[in-house]
Amino acid sequence: LETFAPIKGIAEAIRNQTAIIHITYKRPDLNETEKRQLIDATYYQMLGLSQQGLELIRQFEEDNKQLKSEGIEK
Repeated sequence: LETFAPIKGIAEAIRNQTAIIHITYKRPDLNETEKRQLIDATYYQMLGLSQQGLELIRQFEEDNKQLKSEGIEK
């Protein structure tokens, strides 16, 4: 469904960022402080994406509730 396309995009972005964290952890050219900074920044971005996803889900649920109250099923 098109309704879930933004959520799927967010999920894909979070998967990609998880891969970045794994790659960063394994990079021998970075010291522990650099790795921690990059990983922390990536987790911060993931948190923002998760919050956006939750807001999309909440909005979808609210819209669906509104439609049902109007007798329209989605």
